[in-house]
Amino acid sequence: MRRFIALALGLVCLGGPAMASSNDSWEALRASVRAKCLASASGDMKRIKISVDPFGSESYGLALVTGYESGATAPSRRICVVGKRSGKTELGNDLPR
Repeated sequence: MRRFIALALGLVCLGGPAMASSNDSWEALRASVRAKCLASASGDMKRIKISVDPFGSESYGLALVTGYESGATAPSRRICVVGKRSGKTELGNDLPR
């Protein structure tokens, strides 16, 4: 049992330094998702606001994109997904209210 506790504590301690670079990686992912979703939405929407999911799913960066489509009086809401490995970006249709 003591060996197990010592091993577990060792693994926890080893994980500490990696968290700093991980925070940088998460911030880079969020910035990339924001930029790619903005680029995808800017052709169809104006006054765009993007709310990025801080971590996304296992495979995708996720964001909620809100903005006004041409001639619309109410804002549209769309889901934007960005492949974490591929970088491919897809923008969904307006979500019903």
